[in-house]
Amino acid sequence: MFAVASYYGGEAMKFQSQIDRLGVETVDAILINSTNSNELDLHGLHIPEVNSILSAYFNRKSEELRRSVGKRKLVLDIITGYGATKGVQGRIKPTVIQYLKQKNFTYVSINTQ
Repeated sequence: MFAVASYYGGEAMKFQSQIDRLGVETVDAILINSTNSNELDLHGLHIPEVNSILSAYFNRKSEELRRSVGKRKLVLDIITGYGATKGVQGRIKPTVIQYLKQKNFTYVSINTQ
């Protein structure tokens, strides 16, 4: 029994490693695609990915705002998706709102449903 448990434990570690690597690749791809854009599409992601992307994206955008002379604000569109399926409350939008509040950003929530 120990050998079987050990085998499947090793397989689980391999899969977790793949999941972690793909998560990093996803974050990188989204940031590359949104570098020159004021739109950030987060729907379909998991919360850890959302937090990583928000942090990196806002670091880049705040640097862009500092370099732009005469601008006092920057408008960004953050797409979170509908979030709720089968009565389950979505988690991406509340995570984004919490992040914006913590950073003292002004935001407007727009529902397109």
